[in-house]
Amino acid sequence: MNENNAEVPLPESSRAENPVSETSVLETPVVETPAPSPAPAKPKGGSKIVWIVGCGILLCLCAALIVALVYFGLPLIQGDPIVSIVPNDSLMYFGVDLAQTQSERFADMVAIVQELADEDKDKTMAETLDEFMADELHMSFTEDVMPWVGRHGAFVITDGDFSSGDVKLMFVLETRNQEKADQFLSDFVSALEKEENMEFAQSEKDGITFYIDEETSDPDDDMVIARNGKFLYLSNSQDTVLESTSLQKKDSLASSQGYKDALAVLPRSRLATVYITGATLSEAMQDAFDDMYGLSYSSYMMDLTSEGLTGMAMSLSVQEEGLRMDAAVVYDETKISGYQKEVLATEYLAPTTAALLPEDTFLFIGTNTSQAPGSYTEIDNPLYSGDVEESFDLLEQQYGIDVRELVDLLGGEFAFALGPANDGLFAEEGNVNIGFTMLAGTSDEAAFIGWFENALNKLITEDMYMEYDISDTKIGDYDLKELTIQQGSESSFGFIYGADNGYIVLGSSPSILEDGFTGTSTLAQNEVYRQTWTAFPARSVPYMYLNLGDFMDFLTENADEFGASEVVDTQQKLQKIPVVAMSMSNRPGHVQSITLIVFIEKSK
Repeated sequence: MNENNAEVPLPESSRAENPVSETSVLETPVVETPAPSPAPAKPKGGSKIVWIVGCGILLCLCAALIVALVYFGLPLIQGDPIVSIVPNDSLMYFGVDLAQTQSERFADMVAIVQELADEDKDKTMAETLDEFMADELHMSFTEDVMPWVGRHGAFVITDGDFSSGDVKLMFVLETRNQEKADQFLSDFVSALEKEENMEFAQSEKDGITFYIDEETSDPDDDMVIARNGKFLYLSNSQDTVLESTSLQKKDSLASSQGYKDALAVLPRSRLATVYITGATLSEAMQDAFDDMYGLSYSSYMMDLTSEGLTGMAMSLSVQEEGLRMDAAVVYDETKISGYQKEVLATEYLAPTTAALLPEDTFLFIGTNTSQAPGSYTEIDNPLYSGDVEESFDLLEQQYGIDVRELVDLLGGEFAFALGPANDGLFAEEGNVNIGFTMLAGTSDEAAFIGWFENALNKLITEDMYMEYDISDTKIGDYDLKELTIQQGSESSFGFIYGADNGYIVLGSSPSILEDGFTGTSTLAQNEVYRQTWTAFPARSVPYMYLNLGDFMDFLTENADEFGASEVVDTQQKLQKIPVVAMSMSNRPGHVQSITLIVFIEKSK
């Protein structure tokens, strides 16, 4: 297994002793940057932020695409210096370590993006960027940017209100040649004045030369360009830049305990890193909950989910197997509720349900936890909130279905799976050769069957006014039941259900259940499935597995039934992505984390 702190080895072909020549740069293909629409007249007011963001992204893009080519000798793991000049109360930080682009595996990923985007593979990245900068600003990427750009870049939102869009932000790029960076700034400002009708004033403050386009009376709506030491700034506020340049390390994001706790969970070798504060996450959740639940329940959900929330970190890494994405949420243990402590203390166990599914299953989502849903404390538990209780009461009054009874019957394991099937509900009724299986742990098999059959009677007979028959069936060691829908003199297969051997079973295909319960080849024995999890960090357990290759083959074979004639073209574009998988990790105390890997085949 790959440990979080293990260095990803650099392919030998990438360990050049000397920087690559400009000729080599021009031969490297990248995704083509679409030609922009004609430049508008001088922007007014808040629209200037679009130019700031656009220019910042362009600079980071330039750096990301070429730093590896001029810095082949750089170590893959190195601390990010920019976090030391970012205030520790900043709302969001997005940083990139551009040296991570130097591996051959990164080139494989760029090729996948090119294929998906239908880009011109004959164009080199230098040609593409030179054309873009020439069209927009009459500048040259290879001559104006390449000589000075450094290893690290970042986009930071330091303060403001996300809902209104009134935020203070800055792009920061590390430079490796300050004299050439200053020349770029001068030329860049001149180009913006000429091509975009901006009017910059040059001034000095605290020993720093600023270029400021003061279009409005609001000082937080400026376009500010400057360099201090080895860092180049692009911002909408001079005060934001000055705060960064005078910041003490003890007041920086690098010294934030929440940031350090979250980063400790992520891989050390990262292409991109995002950190979002708890306050920022809470604001985003507030908006989401307002839309989903309304104001009253939103307030309750906010108290539950954001209480004690310190922050969240995410990362993007290039590793031998493909593209890895990690996320970690950090809580303050002194501020969370008893219910949250129980949830955080829950142990994730390896799922056992993969041994009950056929080998050709192409989608598996499963979790196995040390606690059953009904075992958590009722205090601060969302299942026992006033609004949820009211919903459960209404459901019971209208249909006679008690959801709380079901919760108490469930165990800690659950799984959902999809696979090919030539029988069952979808094959017979929809002419689609696919089937699903749902499995769940239970503490009382007989009680579940009683609850489920009562629900069936209420929904099918009393609400849908349909008739059905139930017959016993045995599949392997499982005593189950088969439901058949009666439609006049004809009948049609519905599904198989039951509870036996500690599992609740619900399936749309008899053959899938037969292969899983009695077959000698199960998903747990599938070599691709088994090898998938060796790529994940220690202390993690399977959560989601998608065999994309098998799934796309299935869609191609059944394209007519799905009405998806374009699936063949999509299959060709995705053929180098065989598997996508996700794991859950057991972390001590106050951190929750997940890892997702997009597996990418190596170029031959």
